[in-house]
Amino acid sequence: MKSFFSPKTQFENVGDTLINRELVRLILESSHITVDSSRSPHFFIQEIKKSNASVAIKSTNYVFFLLLLIFKRVSSRSAIYYFLSPGGYFGELSTIGMLSQLINNAIIIFLNLLGVKVVLVGVSYERLGPKYSKIMRIRSKFLHKHFVRDKQSYDYLCSLKVHCSGIMPDLAFNLKPLSYPVVHSKNSILFSFRSDQFEFQKQAIINIVTLIDKMKNNNVTFKFYWQVQRDEHVMTELNKYFTNKLPARNVQLINGSRTIRECRDSLFDSSWVVSNRLHVLLLASSVGVKVTPCISEKFNKKIEGIFTDLGYSGNLLKYSVKGKISNSFVEEQAIDPVFFSKITLDLKSQFAKIFT
Repeated sequence: MKSFFSPKTQFENVGDTLINRELVRLILESSHITVDSSRSPHFFIQEIKKSNASVAIKSTNYVFFLLLLIFKRVSSRSAIYYFLSPGGYFGELSTIGMLSQLINNAIIIFLNLLGVKVVLVGVSYERLGPKYSKIMRIRSKFLHKHFVRDKQSYDYLCSLKVHCSGIMPDLAFNLKPLSYPVVHSKNSILFSFRSDQFEFQKQAIINIVTLIDKMKNNNVTFKFYWQVQRDEHVMTELNKYFTNKLPARNVQLINGSRTIRECRDSLFDSSWVVSNRLHVLLLASSVGVKVTPCISEKFNKKIEGIFTDLGYSGNLLKYSVKGKISNSFVEEQAIDPVFFSKITLDLKSQFAKIFT
């Protein structure tokens, strides 16, 4: 059997690089794969090549990539799979966005009629507008497999009458374990946030850091870090704000990571990670660091869904769209490495069944 994949995502986000890379690694365990690099930056393709030397890379353009896929389907008796990019779906479509998604649906329907098995895994859904809901309702009928990464998304799709095959763990759980030296004296908290979802989100972040400041002695270092390029501005501002506000505390700005390994190294150097970025939390968990997921009452449902499924719903720090924190105390909690490994095995087992 042969698989094809044309990644198109937010390449400035190490988390998106991660789940796309892990998708390729999982496919390789069951199938040969050809990856279209025409819509991806060079560093992303290098990230795939580093851990997947046997991947075939095609760099012409997306149209020629689709033509190659179609040619392989009509000239071969073996099964052909086409994987769509993983990630989060939310919001409503603009007119241009609607047109783009209609074209995507037309391509998926055509490939389905040719006998290509179109697969969508590693996704979550929240706050879909009527037009986007209709697009997904139609698309789901022509997918060979459609797995979401949390029960909240599954229930939400069921309420919209969008077909879904089931729930599969986030692709980040396919991460290989890393061997780090045993460190007994890490004494720092790393904060990594986005603040672009609603007006008072930055104030909510300030309230969270202020709450934790009251809980911790001044010998604990506060680190401000961004995993997504567009978070750099707010994390820089927060670092400056708390450097001035907390003169007795060591406050640091940690430069953002471009590679997955750099990200894991930065997170491992801290004893606790507090974030509203899903893959900051999962990457930190993959190296045994304690985490506290932060969610608002209307946003970040994928974080709430995934950590609730993991049994960590009591560890969520919640805040309102006005920036008010619902918690009076923040708990640190690590995902047990043995439990993480069990989820990895579950992911691999479920993913392999796509090809049977």
